[in-house]
Amino acid sequence: MIKRLFFLYIGLFISAFLIAEPISKEEALEKASSFMKQKMMRKSPSGMKLVYSAPKLSKAAENAYYYIFNINDDQGFVIVSGDDRTVPVLGYTDSGSYDPDNLPDNFRAWMQGYADAIEYLDKKDVKQKANPAITSGVISAIAPLVKTKWNQGSPYNNKCPILQSTGEAAATGCAATAMAQVMKYYEWPKSATTSLPGYTTRTQEINIPSLPSVVLDWNNMNNTYSGSETDVQTNAVAELMYYCGVSIHMDYDRASGAVSADIADALKEYFDYDARTKHVDRGNYTLSEWKDLIYKELKEKRIVLYHGQSSGGGHAFVCDGCDGDGLFHINWGWGGTSDGYFELSVLNPDNNTSIGSSSSSDGYSFAQGAIIGIQRNTGVADDEAPRLTVSDMALVGDGVYTRSSINDKFVDISFTHNFYNEASDTYSFCYGIGIQDGETVYPLLRTEEAVEFGPGTGWFPYKWEFSLNFPVGEYKLVPICKEANAEEWSPAQASGLNYILASVTETELKLSVVSPDLAANSVAFPGVRLAGYSQNVTANITNSGQAEFYGPLYLWVSQQNTKPNRYTSLMGVTIPGNATQDVSLSFTPSVAGTYYVWITTDYRGRDVLAEGNVEIMEASGSPEISVTSCEVEGLNTERFTNVLYGNTIKLNVTLENKGSVFADNVTALLWSNNQNAGQATMFRSIGSEETVTCEFLFDNMEIGKKYDVYIFAPEQIGGSRVGFTTRPALTTWKADGTKRAVKPENTITVPDDAVAVDLSGLTYDNIVTNNNPNCLYFLDTAASIPANLQGKNLILGSSAAKIVLTDNQYFYCPKEFVADEISYSRTISRTSDGKKGWETIVLPFDATSIRNATDNAWLTLVSDDDNSGDVCLKEFCGTGNNDAIYFDYAKEIQANTPYIISIPQNKQNLINKSIAFSAADAVVTVTDQSAVASNTYKFIGEMREATLTGAYVLNSEGSAFTKRNNAKTDPFRAYFTTAVSYNTLITSLGIDGISDASDVRNTLVNELIIYRENDKLIIETLIPEVIDIYGIDGTKVRSIHTVTGRNEVGGLSHGIYLVKGHKVLM
Repeated sequence: MIKRLFFLYIGLFISAFLIAEPISKEEALEKASSFMKQKMMRKSPSGMKLVYSAPKLSKAAENAYYYIFNINDDQGFVIVSGDDRTVPVLGYTDSGSYDPDNLPDNFRAWMQGYADAIEYLDKKDVKQKANPAITSGVISAIAPLVKTKWNQGSPYNNKCPILQSTGEAAATGCAATAMAQVMKYYEWPKSATTSLPGYTTRTQEINIPSLPSVVLDWNNMNNTYSGSETDVQTNAVAELMYYCGVSIHMDYDRASGAVSADIADALKEYFDYDARTKHVDRGNYTLSEWKDLIYKELKEKRIVLYHGQSSGGGHAFVCDGCDGDGLFHINWGWGGTSDGYFELSVLNPDNNTSIGSSSSSDGYSFAQGAIIGIQRNTGVADDEAPRLTVSDMALVGDGVYTRSSINDKFVDISFTHNFYNEASDTYSFCYGIGIQDGETVYPLLRTEEAVEFGPGTGWFPYKWEFSLNFPVGEYKLVPICKEANAEEWSPAQASGLNYILASVTETELKLSVVSPDLAANSVAFPGVRLAGYSQNVTANITNSGQAEFYGPLYLWVSQQNTKPNRYTSLMGVTIPGNATQDVSLSFTPSVAGTYYVWITTDYRGRDVLAEGNVEIMEASGSPEISVTSCEVEGLNTERFTNVLYGNTIKLNVTLENKGSVFADNVTALLWSNNQNAGQATMFRSIGSEETVTCEFLFDNMEIGKKYDVYIFAPEQIGGSRVGFTTRPALTTWKADGTKRAVKPENTITVPDDAVAVDLSGLTYDNIVTNNNPNCLYFLDTAASIPANLQGKNLILGSSAAKIVLTDNQYFYCPKEFVADEISYSRTISRTSDGKKGWETIVLPFDATSIRNATDNAWLTLVSDDDNSGDVCLKEFCGTGNNDAIYFDYAKEIQANTPYIISIPQNKQNLINKSIAFSAADAVVTVTDQSAVASNTYKFIGEMREATLTGAYVLNSEGSAFTKRNNAKTDPFRAYFTTAVSYNTLITSLGIDGISDASDVRNTLVNELIIYRENDKLIIETLIPEVIDIYGIDGTKVRSIHTVTGRNEVGGLSHGIYLVKGHKVLM
């Protein structure tokens, strides 16, 4: 049974600014008078009389839900809200009067609905958002968390079953390798695992026996394996891999496979991981929601086990960092090969050669999912409420309904969607339809009794049929649900992709399902267009719908102008709503001739999105590739032996093609001790009689080992090999991270521009240091300290007793270490009134204490709740209207995160004092990008002097970031740049929206006054600009070219609109 709630009362009249303050009757009278004067151009406060107030049940007696004022001479009445969290005026009439003793039942019920809605806000303690001006939040760069670079072959598979077909051990499987790397990150469980049941594999029918509980040997697991490890070290990692595989019923084979979604339950059941560990499906989220979900996990230092599908197979891997520009760091589980930063919607490692890698050239871009919430068992139960999942929202009929008047119902409203339980447990749900406003939903229709849903069960589809009196306006309708005994309603899973927009006038209701709408603008065929070579098909596709498209596109290829019975290839794509992008698929033509292609959105080939044809030529002969040179930077020849000082090799390989066109991969293979020690591959297109150069880099080789590098390319004539032996080197780093390795001498002279020096394994008589007090010196754990290094920043092995950092001096850390004590000092020469006097700061460690080092006094931070602090520290939290940048009080100083900092005006005693930031047992990670980014701007910290072009640097007053060319920033400072692919003419970024007074014409903050008058939207502005008007669902409905002064916007339907961050009810 479905019943109507007070539904629209909350959603339709809730205000954008939730202040939660009561309104007195005097304030209500003023609002009523002002409203009627504006609305009807008449009446004054003296012409109105309070005739009724609805007292709140749960508040002080003087507080009311609403007030009603009669206008003299039976010229109407006004209903004013008693709560600032709603729109001021709830209703009015321009005739008659209000008589509380003579009310129709329906009107009395309507007014009770208003009271119920405000009481709901009180009970839920709904408050104002932290900063309503912010329209875009931020993400910070997070350095990769996982240190291991493990693979699926030996020694990782040493305990996997032996395959009868090959006589060799089966591969561990990508899911087991990813799972093992996750568990090594946490080194959990510390105690014994649970015993594992046996099973029989699906493909090879191998009998896998049960496994007893075991204590995993974390201490003997290395981050990398090169072949020189002890049996104890190889057994430790092999045992972990095998237990991971068996726990998820790995189907062992040459390329083993398992269901990645099973990993969450295995971690909890067998390895004592947290109860909140769970699997989530990318298909239930928009791309923005999905990225935010993954980022929040990484922010909490919880790595994510990710999986995806390509046209050539699936893969599981680890996501463990992000760069602040929207790219995420992926550890593919191939021994470090292809690890790097990737867009989550693409995830293409360009690797078809590693164990378990895809056989196709596309990325793992569809059927994506992730295991989130992974952490050691906290003992906290999984308190997240289960939810139904919705899909395939559809209208019944054309979605248009009519009524005779505003007082009548719309009848026989109907639409359908699937409603089902994706969880592995049985739950009882109430369900319904709600109105969504931001992150809040307000029930419109709901079931009175709960219904039991077993795993995977539901309605396919569920049909809604009802009649309702919708008020005039624009609304977003979403499926909602809650467990039987729960109080809170939530949007169903995937409701961000499945919802209905309702547009209501006095006589018409129009429903529309938000969905993608793809159209191809063009089809191109980049590439060599030769038989036997991969040929790209690139379609430029526009999604004019409001919803994003996420899923595979299918390529059909034929030499006849008739679509074949089966598609040739597919590729997963994500195209946001109202966006255009290129999508590339590929095929390999076998012979010359005309090829016809079709791109469809379905595997049956019925929904053709684009089509075209391409002429393929016969390749004349074959490529003839030869390596004409292979230069190794820094390679020395000593006693007829190639010697490389250090552990990094950079090769510049020159290839020449004497034959037909070459278009394929060129591979550099690093080989040592009869084992693959590394591999790098790049695609190159080389025309006939053309010469190209390829650059390959291998790092972290072992010192004292012999290596060979082989260069391979299809159609290569002759081989190419470079052999060498690594030797200890004097390795130094510059502030920009540039690494140099040279032959060590008896007297070591540290270069002037060096900021880090590695002396590990070296023997020398003397060392001459440079003048940088921040220079780091890495030595062996048991090294004796030369006299010249006393008092320097020394790291023995991976530990430092004391690190002291000096302001305005370069800093760079090439290797992670732990410091017993670390400190940095800054002298601030002025106070701040909150508008100016700011400085920027970024540190390479988490500072846990702040001290006035001059007077030896501890200091505290200013906070939202306590303004008595000594130091004001703020973090970039987002951008707002006109790209204004906003900051919130920071509770702590985190490593590699930029901030603004100041001394409050009431702390004059701290001016020109040495302010020391320090920590104990601090982890100092490898210096990487220190950045926090919104969709439009990026706040970047530098620990070196940097010359910047087109960046925003803090002005001399410390009040705004001003765009400058060839500006310089000092070490431990920060600046802004525009985010990737964002263009703006803004030349000054005001802190918290406060403009730079020295650059008024380009100020970020344009004073706006926005209000409704006589059914028109009024915008009063000082600076002419283009202002976009959006519906509450985010759809842009109008763009207005404003002029200085008053601008009137008419023709808007009734409803809620967003204008420059302001919510306006029309």
